[in-house]
Amino acid sequence: MVSITESIATGTTGMHFGNRLIFPFHCELLKIIIEDEIITDFSQSSEDIDLGYGEGFMDIYFLGYKNLSEEVSRYETIKFIAVEKGEDIFDEKKHLKFVVYLKEKNKTLIESAGKDILFFE
Repeated sequence: MVSITESIATGTTGMHFGNRLIFPFHCELLKIIIEDEIITDFSQSSEDIDLGYGEGFMDIYFLGYKNLSEEVSRYETIKFIAVEKGEDIFDEKKHLKFVVYLKEKNKTLIESAGKDILFFE
């Protein structure tokens, strides 16, 4: 399994199907920004997100969306703040900001968030 950092550095893609994103890594999510919504509840009782973990991948189901590619254009991003699995979530230096672009053929491009991309802290 690759890490977030390795995935970004090597250009490893994820996938999307309907309301589901699939990452090629496991991580601890701290915040997701999709359209005008900020999601911070990742508990099992969350009304916004359902998380799943497989061998070497992570599923994120956006429960308020039927089909992500119909609601998030190819020019928009889904923004994430996360920590590598096993890292200290309380160490802000470990917080990674990255964005996901939904591409054709169910692929996603995962990139580090540049300084020009706004995150609401």
